[in-house]
Amino acid sequence: MKRRFEIILLIIFILVLIFFINRKLKKEHQVKYSINKFNITETFYIGGNSHNYDFVIRNKKQSYSFSINNNLNKRKKVLKDIKSYKEGNLSCIVPTYKNKKVKRNIYCLDNNIQTSNYLLKDSKEFNKILKSTKYKITIPRTSNKTKNYKNLTIYKNNIDSDEYFLIWNYKGLYVLKENNFVYKKILDKDLYDNIMSIVVDKYYYLFDNRSVNGIKDVYYYDLVKNKLKKISLNEAIDKSSYINGVYKNNIYITDIKNKKEYKLNINNNRLEQVNNDDMGYLVYRNKKREELSKADFYDGKKYFSNYEITNKNISKKKIREEGSYYYYYEDNNFYRQLKSGNKELLFSVDSIDDWKVLRNTIIFVKNGILYKYTEYNGLEKILKSNELKYNYLNIYDYWKDM
Repeated sequence: MKRRFEIILLIIFILVLIFFINRKLKKEHQVKYSINKFNITETFYIGGNSHNYDFVIRNKKQSYSFSINNNLNKRKKVLKDIKSYKEGNLSCIVPTYKNKKVKRNIYCLDNNIQTSNYLLKDSKEFNKILKSTKYKITIPRTSNKTKNYKNLTIYKNNIDSDEYFLIWNYKGLYVLKENNFVYKKILDKDLYDNIMSIVVDKYYYLFDNRSVNGIKDVYYYDLVKNKLKKISLNEAIDKSSYINGVYKNNIYITDIKNKKEYKLNINNNRLEQVNNDDMGYLVYRNKKREELSKADFYDGKKYFSNYEITNKNISKKKIREEGSYYYYYEDNNFYRQLKSGNKELLFSVDSIDDWKVLRNTIIFVKNGILYKYTEYNGLEKILKSNELKYNYLNIYDYWKDM
């Protein structure tokens, strides 16, 4: 009898162990369920260090889509309830979560087009719905308070505590945080064409391309600890090179002239050639590794993330892909579209100079002003610089401590 009891305990232990191992190893799932006549498709995946949940919520007439970035221990069916509201042509839902720490938000369709809270914040119908929800929901803020720092005018109240805005000024880097502005000198002489720089984790990497003999030195600056170090590459790369992207904190670089793809291993600061003759050129997209031939790899530049794609079913313009979203700028409007959901009108602005999407934050330059757009805070000015009126390519960057 005792032996039988021990065997049962062992089987239970093994089953529990298997359950926790599977949960630890699991990196994605998709489940479908229903709440209050809404059909929900919930997709979970891990991107970098972030736990992501995408939701598409539909009933017979309406469709909403949105994402959250919260570590919910990889749980399934994380929604607890969905409240719906209607006022005129405006229909909204407020989902609540089983985990009370997840920030509640409201999602609305204006004439059946999903529209950001930033665009709706002055709508009478929207504000009427907000009052009837009786929930505390963050509405986009507006602040025009500024502070001057060297040659920059900074809208200090619009920088969140976990955000870093970076501006290259030819010899060094401005690092702008919520209550702290720093200038870090990196070079002794000007580098006007900053063709290769990237932020990886908390580090800003600058590839020094001033020498006619190619790129031999890489500087990396710790944004948090304010420390600068230099890597002397074991092999010089040509100035025609470009950065493909980052995978597992390694920087991939393509030397167009010499037809080589490299990996800069930031653990040992070694430059390692990836390709093997005409094969083995690597591209990492949507968490998947692709191995290309030389002909395919050099047919246009190959980027791992935030790269431009063409999809005429979504937009006539170029589309940038970031995480599980497509972003595009068309007819003076910015849109984003969950790959499995519907498009959302975010905001309107005319005649922008340049734009990027980094960590689901849109940053763009217009007439010497750097702006950002986030879901919770809407469209905000970050800084003003006369230099940005004339030179903005690879001059500004962004990092968020997640």
